[in-house]
Amino acid sequence: MRDEIIKNYFNLGLTAPEIALFLISVHGIGILLRQLKRILRRLGSTRRRRRQSNLSEVVEEVEVELRGSGSLLGY
Repeated sequence: MRDEIIKNYFNLGLTAPEIALFLISVHGIGILLRQLKRILRRLGSTRRRRRQSNLSEVVEEVEVELRGSGSLLGY
């Protein structure tokens, strides 16, 4: 499940530090940046050039994740 969340955020164009922040603040998953980068390499998630994140896509994905986790924080 954690790896799926990481992959989704990566595919949305978030950087590793951004993913780490979302993991702890939204999902309660504490992870070191170094460990996150190892996970991304293991998943074969690499970028040749930086893709700009679409804010509405990011917000929508976070909402979907929160609905699925049952911890929608009052929404």
